[in-house]
Amino acid sequence: MRQFFPLIFITAAVVAIAAIVRYMPASTIVIERVEQKMCRDTVRIFQTLEGEQITLKKIELNSADSTALRRVYGIGAKFSSRIVKYRNLLGGYHQREQLREVYGITEEVYQKIVGNFWVDTLAISKININFATQSELKAHPYIDANLAGRLARAVKLKGGYSKLSELIEDKIITQQEAEKIAPYLSLK
Repeated sequence: MRQFFPLIFITAAVVAIAAIVRYMPASTIVIERVEQKMCRDTVRIFQTLEGEQITLKKIELNSADSTALRRVYGIGAKFSSRIVKYRNLLGGYHQREQLREVYGITEEVYQKIVGNFWVDTLAISKININFATQSELKAHPYIDANLAGRLARAVKLKGGYSKLSELIEDKIITQQEAEKIAPYLSLK
């Protein structure tokens, strides 16, 4: 426990300072990075008049719970639950821009919050179209009933696909549909 005390203290200090900075004018408060590896996961939150910066760790969208999401200024209980619900429907976010698709998030809100997140695409849950039923395919927000039916029939007739390009060549899906659903499909 003793070895974790400094890290807990620093984390608490960062959260407290970030809360204060939201409500006060520019000051000379500076937080230095605790770990060097944080550079990919950090975001500039505030820049003082003297040009100094305060940085906080970004939140990974595919693993964050609603409590973690609410720590971002501009996200309350409703938005955090909608972000998690939509993530679960998708199987995970493959890019931050998908936050625009969450119900109620306007362009203004999106611009305020997007810089606080990063996406681990390895966390996406994929649908294997060679074994999925039509209803399982249709449950994905990017696959409507028509597309789900076309995919299920094509797999049944051909016996399976090994490449997404085969579905395009067989005119089962368009290039645009393929680009949109590709991060969520598995063909193994």
